[in-house]
Amino acid sequence: MVKDAKIVIIGGTSPFGKAVARTAVQQGGRVILAGRDEEAIDRMVRELGPGLSRCIFDVRDTRSMDYCLENISPFDHLLILPEEAYFAPFLEMDLEEARRDFEANFWGPVAAVQEAAACIREAGSITIITSALPGQPTLNRFTSAATAGAVANVVLTLSRELRPVRVNAFACEPCFLQDGLPGKGSHPAMAQAANELLALLADGGRTGSCLSFQHGT
Repeated sequence: MVKDAKIVIIGGTSPFGKAVARTAVQQGGRVILAGRDEEAIDRMVRELGPGLSRCIFDVRDTRSMDYCLENISPFDHLLILPEEAYFAPFLEMDLEEARRDFEANFWGPVAAVQEAAACIREAGSITIITSALPGQPTLNRFTSAATAGAVANVVLTLSRELRPVRVNAFACEPCFLQDGLPGKGSHPAMAQAANELLALLADGGRTGSCLSFQHGT
């Protein structure tokens, strides 16, 4: 349970982000949706109602991000969701697109952690969400695999450097992060994944972990 916890969700306009925000509010948490898509964030705040607020910035603009995070600090937990990934068979992959994907989904979260670390309460946590599982094959998703592997290693390092703040990674199914998924956050498996992610936040003893949710397991 995350009752009374203040949770910042960066990139929370995906179906999974919406499911996490809804579940956190239902558990009594206070959620701040952060990101650059002001229209989508405002729509979610209106739809999900009390318990949600918003903060508009782009993780690529560190000055704006720092200003916004300082204004809403301190908070208890930071969740960073990825942007929609680039899919292509490896031999047909556009390297420029792949570089942009890695820049957004690895260096973007790294910048957010660097800016947010000083804003998080001592008992708090940082969780980076990925759409691939380290050590498992990901057909046509080379950059997702590369990002997940890099995040897994970074989490181990940061869990030591940022103590007592806990740092973890959580991998979910790629379809949870795509706008085309039916239900827009109401899918039963997605709700289950959201509950598992929030349980990770509430687990005060876990850090340096890379957990995953796979439907049907």
